[in-house]
Amino acid sequence: MADYVPIQYFYDTHFEDIDDDAFAWWFDAPDSWAEIDDCGEVVCTGNKNVLAEFRDTTWSGRTPTFAASKFQVIPDNTGVSPYVSGCDYYKTHNGYICDNDKLGILHFKALDDDSYDRSVQPVYVSNNDTGINNKLNSFMDHVWDGFYTGQVRESTFPSLVVTDYDYDVEYTGTPFKKMIYALRANQGGVKIRVQYFNAETYIVTDLDGNKYEPNEFDEDEGVQGAIKKNGCGENRFLGQQKILEFYIEADCQVKI
Repeated sequence: MADYVPIQYFYDTHFEDIDDDAFAWWFDAPDSWAEIDDCGEVVCTGNKNVLAEFRDTTWSGRTPTFAASKFQVIPDNTGVSPYVSGCDYYKTHNGYICDNDKLGILHFKALDDDSYDRSVQPVYVSNNDTGINNKLNSFMDHVWDGFYTGQVRESTFPSLVVTDYDYDVEYTGTPFKKMIYALRANQGGVKIRVQYFNAETYIVTDLDGNKYEPNEFDEDEGVQGAIKKNGCGENRFLGQQKILEFYIEADCQVKI
């Protein structure tokens, strides 16, 4: 729960005699996680970026006000949940019940040799139009060397997102050169913008190393053509701004 929970799908579930207050409870990370042996300066955020999807649900007897055949449940992530349309907050759940098919998880992981030793967190995934600004920590330190932790943490970041929006991914430290980005969702896609510090060559490929060619140069704009969201892997690099933009669709993965 500290690190990453894949999307949980529940099919043909039957509930009987359920009150509004008794349906779910989302776990809050304890403050004790915020130490060098576990998550570092702040608690890990995996438990705040979980999605449960219910389909073909049936109810009998006492039913809650949100009873429906299809719905989603997400935790009270203050950087995301209040800004998702179709979601209602339930204090007794420590979370939200949603009617939004576009909820998903953007999952990105570093592949550099020092990805377990170098810290780039917190990482922010934000969208100005919605107000989403999700603050992410890396994974917990699970390695022990005798009486001491290994002081290594996997630089992997799952983030709740709503598809068909554009997101800025901002690293506090220098971004890793090699990354995998994946969108776990039922539909749609997201455009990602990553700010780099060096105007190097950044290549976007699939997991087999096949290159996605960057958009052609736009003579009028003086830069590579804008992302039109025509397919997974579409990309461009804005050299003067040192920004890489790329598009990924549901259930698609790209490597940088």
